[in-house]
Amino acid sequence: MGCLFSKKSSKKNRGEGGGEGGEEEEEEAVVEEAPSKKYSWDKREKVDLQRFVLSGLSGTVVGRAPGSVAGQQLVVQACSDCRFFILDHSATVTVDDCVRCRLVLGPVKGSVFLRDCEDCEVLVACQQFRTRDCRGLNISLCCSTQPVIEASTALKFACYQFYYPELASQFRDAELSIFNNQWSGVHDFTPVPGERNFSLTADSGFVRDLLLPTAATGSTGSTGSTGSTGAGKDLPAASPGGLAGVEAVESGQWAAEQWSAVLRVRVSATRSVVPATLGAARRRHSDESALVVFFADDYAKANARKLIDEMESRGLVLVQTKEVAMRSEDAERVFRERAAHHTTHLQKGPVIGLELNGDGAVESTNSVVRTLFTPATPVFVSASVDTASQDVDSFYNFADMQMSG
Repeated sequence: MGCLFSKKSSKKNRGEGGGEGGEEEEEEAVVEEAPSKKYSWDKREKVDLQRFVLSGLSGTVVGRAPGSVAGQQLVVQACSDCRFFILDHSATVTVDDCVRCRLVLGPVKGSVFLRDCEDCEVLVACQQFRTRDCRGLNISLCCSTQPVIEASTALKFACYQFYYPELASQFRDAELSIFNNQWSGVHDFTPVPGERNFSLTADSGFVRDLLLPTAATGSTGSTGSTGSTGAGKDLPAASPGGLAGVEAVESGQWAAEQWSAVLRVRVSATRSVVPATLGAARRRHSDESALVVFFADDYAKANARKLIDEMESRGLVLVQTKEVAMRSEDAERVFRERAAHHTTHLQKGPVIGLELNGDGAVESTNSVVRTLFTPATPVFVSASVDTASQDVDSFYNFADMQMSG
């Protein structure tokens, strides 16, 4: 009897598959572990962050095509005689210890910081821009806030002028407005008495030079390729309007593929996503300016661009633009007795303000607005020369306080 109920006998019976013990073993055999829960971040493609750290390059061209950066941080350091074409939006950009480099950067959601750089050319749109210990920079800039320089000399600023098909959507991805550009409002933290560490220019011609071949190659065509110098490889042929004429491409298959894709992007410095402005810090051409404010609707941005193009064709100068949210009490201070007519539009989104300058600006602008747009278009235009100056000052003082607060 004792043997019948021993543990050894029970194991033997289960091993033979008989009795209740066998059924329990069979049930245990079919039990599977529940699959582990999958999270959204588990499905993301792993990013090689080294692709966005560009260090120690010399005489090399670097390309990043639209969609390749997708909001990552970018670092450029210790490079010389290089050309960088980053045609995508990024989070932040830092450029350190670079000499004789050309940098074309897509929209940057945060800050761009250049340190210890010399004789470089930079094209960039960003939220914040700063230099420290830099010398001899040409900067084509769109900046939402006041640019800041520190311990820097011989800097030249121009209004950002650039275009490629994906650029407008990249501005939106970077949460930048094409109408918020304080490129001319440079603040110098370390001014020198009797000297000026920076200058402003309306001529952004050097931007076109950014897109041309380097002098070292001797190539001036818009197509073709040149031989490798050992640091890179032969370039693929460029499409018309593309980029070519460099000697060495960043090494690696992925980098070569990126440059090949950049060559196919149609870029231009003669047209621009960002409107060309004289700059609020520069002397106006005339004593007369008109304020135009488009209130939010489906066509506000398009209407603003349409009016800018028309007024510039008539000889007026676009001094400054601003896109900013307003409340009803703000409208009362800016538009005074005409505020009630526009209050209902303020809840639909930010307004776009334009300062147009030139002799006869008020009369000409009113005439063109009546011609181009229907009476239902939500737009404010300075009514007379007597009030126009106050209109401009009231709107831009309000906008500056809103954006700095």
